[in-house]
Amino acid sequence: MMTKRYVLRSAAVASAVLCAGLGFLPPAQAAPEAQGAAAAVAWYCNEQSGYNYPTDYYEVRTKLCLGEQLGRVKPSLTFECKQKDWTGTWNSRECHATNMTFRLTAPDGTAYNGSMNDKTGNYFDIYGTTDAPCSVGTWKYEQVVTASFTGNYPASQDTSLSRDISISACS
Repeated sequence: MMTKRYVLRSAAVASAVLCAGLGFLPPAQAAPEAQGAAAAVAWYCNEQSGYNYPTDYYEVRTKLCLGEQLGRVKPSLTFECKQKDWTGTWNSRECHATNMTFRLTAPDGTAYNGSMNDKTGNYFDIYGTTDAPCSVGTWKYEQVVTASFTGNYPASQDTSLSRDISISACS
């Protein structure tokens, strides 16, 4: 699997580059800002993404990334929701991401568990509440999340996923 490394001085630019590569809309929330002007966030993201909501009328696209800054790794989940209208066109649609927990397994096998706050919107980034010490190598990122839609056709689905993400350098 191929992993791209993004080293950017601005959190807004980091999110924009990440999202542009996915074809996503501009981010709803900027990545956490660096502590100082010299501290850059390096984003490592797995190339795999896709719509993983198994219905004919709803789509949820997710992307898992690890942000490394000052020797710490923090997970992020990008979420985009769509609904098919009566003409067959996919349109952006509000959804809810809930029940979110994650596990990061470092290259040495050490596991770090954490959670993410619930979020609602058409497109958004969510950041983990726990970080881990950085180490170079392949990390396993396991994300548990439930996506829910409300309205005329309410639906809820487990959209959990797991990806390997390689980190090539720690600051």
